[in-house]
Amino acid sequence: ISVTTKLTPKETALFDLQMVRLVLRNLLSNAVKFTPQKGTITVALSSNQNSVEVTISDSGVGMDQETLKKVFDSQFHYTTLGTIDERGSGLGLKLAYEFISLNRGKLWAESTPEVGTTVHFTLPKETTT
Repeated sequence: ISVTTKLTPKETALFDLQMVRLVLRNLLSNAVKFTPQKGTITVALSSNQNSVEVTISDSGVGMDQETLKKVFDSQFHYTTLGTIDERGSGLGLKLAYEFISLNRGKLWAESTPEVGTTVHFTLPKETTT
């Protein structure tokens, strides 16, 4: 699996470092888990006036829209095996969503079966007043 980065000029955002590290580890782990050999993962960072956006895209197995809804639904426990039968708890994306929300950001995903998944999250920029 090849991993590439696309970064914009240095930006400053406000967030809890430990929470966001856990989110990044989980999202990268998921990308690796669901991307077959010779696949690709891209980590991108961009910004707008109010926030910094992190995007992690993979060329993995992807999910249909029904499955995508389940992985974020706190009332539903959903887990699936990775490309080489790795197991997960089914809690990672739910925790990532909660942690990003606690940091005043947003997390969402787009996915297509057999094409891959892209997970985005935003964090507020540091403001000077």
